[in-house]
Amino acid sequence: MDTKHSMFMIAARELNFTRAAEKAFVTQQCMSNYIRKLEKEYDAPLFIRFPRVSLTPAGQALYEHLLNVQNLEHGLALELDSLRTGSSGYFRFGINAARARRLLSKVIPDYYMRLPNVKIQITLSDTAPMTEMLKRGDLDLFLGIRTPSDEAFFVEKVCDDDYYFVISRGTLKHYFPDDYEKRILEFHQNLSLDAANNIPLITNMNLSTGTQTLEMLLQRAGSRYSIEEHNVIQISDFETQFMICKRAPLMAFCPGLVSDIVIDLNHHEQDTEKMLYLFPCEALFASAPVQLVGLRERAVPNYLQVFKDMIRRELLVTKQQEMDYLSKQQTWGSEDF
Repeated sequence: MDTKHSMFMIAARELNFTRAAEKAFVTQQCMSNYIRKLEKEYDAPLFIRFPRVSLTPAGQALYEHLLNVQNLEHGLALELDSLRTGSSGYFRFGINAARARRLLSKVIPDYYMRLPNVKIQITLSDTAPMTEMLKRGDLDLFLGIRTPSDEAFFVEKVCDDDYYFVISRGTLKHYFPDDYEKRILEFHQNLSLDAANNIPLITNMNLSTGTQTLEMLLQRAGSRYSIEEHNVIQISDFETQFMICKRAPLMAFCPGLVSDIVIDLNHHEQDTEKMLYLFPCEALFASAPVQLVGLRERAVPNYLQVFKDMIRRELLVTKQQEMDYLSKQQTWGSEDF
């Protein structure tokens, strides 16, 4: 891609010529000159300049075309790099922060030992913004949940993710002092939101894909349970949420693929009242597909394929641990604590 097209891409993303010039390390006049040359070359205005900067239909068409060119060029560079060096290269991977903390801490050390000359840039974000980053060429691969359909993407489903409510034994005794053992048995099959209606909720601060999915499932199930009304604490870290739930009469909800946090916290807990349960809820029984997503036309070098395979295997191991744990906790009795 030549200089004037590169300058156009920066301006199209920023939609502010002053900021675009700063990013390109040129003067604003220089940036404007590049844009005018392109408009003369294509005999069409590319930007609407007033009252605020936006792309014209011609500008949008050029932007989308150059995105494809940019992605093809990057894909070719990855492929040639892989052919030339075999075991060295560079790629950019996107993943949700909660999954990154658990998943990458297991995958990256083994990957590094196997391919120490591959450089990796990790972006922590949610599915919606990562789809846009992939389109722009800012990512080579991401791990998404319910990724929106797009012809430009290849989407490889790895497994399904389920959602659970996390509640301590002490919280159940607090709200159901007379029959909490009976409630535990019932909730192993289905946590009734009507029964748990008085328990306050702790959630992520940002409107994550998980929270949006939960709201969608509740609405689809016809539930009148309101996340907003029950939410009293917001903090975007599952481990902190669960540790608070150990010590305060609150409940949280989480995707099953971070259930290993609960498993670890319980493994080291000696206090019966602070043991955490994972309870399914009938309103959340629709699983969310966990997917590896990349661009369909982009080559996948060997070192990136190795990374994909390792991510896939670790996800399946984590899923099996979740299933085993759910089965095991149903056999808990007071003597097990």
